[in-house]
Amino acid sequence: MSERPKLRRFCKWAGMAMCVLLLGAWILSVMWPVRRIGEGTALMLSGGGFFWSIAEGYTNPHFPRWIFGEPSPTLWLPRSDKEWRSGLSGSGSVFVPIWCVLLPFAILTHILWRRDRRYPPGHCQQCGYDLTGNVTGVCSECGMKIVT
Repeated sequence: MSERPKLRRFCKWAGMAMCVLLLGAWILSVMWPVRRIGEGTALMLSGGGFFWSIAEGYTNPHFPRWIFGEPSPTLWLPRSDKEWRSGLSGSGSVFVPIWCVLLPFAILTHILWRRDRRYPPGHCQQCGYDLTGNVTGVCSECGMKIVT
């Protein structure tokens, strides 16, 4: 037996799991934002995305700490630069909306699942057209030769 069907099956289920995890992270980020602010860095799951910031030379005796905050009304972009930095004067920051990561995984997973679908007997295996009564040996919908 070839390894390709096993690999494809693994990829289908791994893609499905990744989509579920990313969707859960998106819901978590909108309803219950989580922020981890340390000395010189901030890592946040908030406002529908992942945010990372670096602030050089910033020290505070209360850091590192976790902050569980109020839900953000926006689902894809930060409300303001001040909110995201939380007082950190950063030299660099990155915001990645979760949907930008979820969309490619969802599309590829959909393609893998759709590629392996099986049509019932008596249907064209190319397009799924019902071939009941067809005696020509060719699918009248897509033109594929019928293998009996």
